[in-house]
Amino acid sequence: ARSFVRNLDMKFATNIHDGLFEAMADLARALRERPIGDGLDTVFLLTDGQPANLVPPSLRQGNRGTRGDSPEQLLAMIDDADPLDRVVLHCIGIGRRLNQRLLRTLAAARGGIAKFY
Repeated sequence: ARSFVRNLDMKFATNIHDGLFEAMADLARALRERPIGDGLDTVFLLTDGQPANLVPPSLRQGNRGTRGDSPEQLLAMIDDADPLDRVVLHCIGIGRRLNQRLLRTLAAARGGIAKFY
């Protein structure tokens, strides 16, 4: 696994917004339908870089970077996806060009932790 991760090609921006929204909304929906305490309450965000619209325009590919990936937009989206605050978010960053501040902010806002490799 470590060898695989070391050899990943990490040159494009990450669309954190869409993937995180789907995960948070799906889990929040499942939590509304299940009893509290059944063990299903966590999302792990694995990312190789900065969110798309925080990447300088010269490094963006195609229309990447046009979604709401600012810290404020991501936090608002998370709150919209899980208004009952039941989903924990842990962030795992891999690579050298991470926005550690953003990942720590997102994790802390949802009771999680952020780790970097």
